[in-house]
Amino acid sequence: IGDGCAIKDGVIIHCATECRIGENVIVGHQAVVHNAFIGNWALVGMQSLVSNHAVMEDWSILAEKSYLPKNAAVPGGKIYTGIPAVETGELLERHRQMLTIGVEAYRQLCRQYLEGLSETVSG
Repeated sequence: IGDGCAIKDGVIIHCATECRIGENVIVGHQAVVHNAFIGNWALVGMQSLVSNHAVMEDWSILAEKSYLPKNAAVPGGKIYTGIPAVETGELLERHRQMLTIGVEAYRQLCRQYLEGLSETVSG
């Protein structure tokens, strides 16, 4: 799991053989990543499933409650939705900005948490 990732509540990451989650990835609540490869700056929507040996390239989005089957791929710059997931759009500049803002917001929450924890422990 790369730097800057936000792995939400209830996520299952299962790596029986190998799996990789790049940097600055957001994995939504209750999503499952199973022996898959997620590139940098990707978004796995809430309750989605990324199955065996599936690949999400850099700057890709899998919408919530979607299923990316075994060996499937989401090319960089694309949005996939559904069961099974199919291409439904292009990643626009506004999507990139939202991902960037989201990742930074979670980093800020981590900093605030750590500062509060430090104050609690030392104070």
